[in-house]
Amino acid sequence: MHASGRIYQLKFFFWSRFTVWKGPSEPCHGKFKRDICNLGAGDLLTVLARSKSHLFVNKFDSSVDPLALQCWGEIVEGGAWLD
Repeated sequence: MHASGRIYQLKFFFWSRFTVWKGPSEPCHGKFKRDICNLGAGDLLTVLARSKSHLFVNKFDSSVDPLALQCWGEIVEGGAWLD
C-alpha cells in the first residue's frame, strides 16, 4: 500500500521466444539442427497462434525453407501478427 492509502497492483508481462525443441511436444515442418527446429512454412500457423505470448521466433534458416522466411517477413511487415 502506498503512503497515501492507495493500493497499487503490479502487472508483469513476460515475453519469450517461440522455440520447438526435438521431442513429442510440437511438430517440426522444417528441419531439426542441434535439437532445435529450423521452422518451415508449415509451422507458421503455430507461430501465429503463439504470437500473443512469444515476441521472438527461434529459428528460421533460408537454406532449410526459404519460403517460410519470406512468408514470415510478409506477415511481420503487414502486421498480421498483431491480429
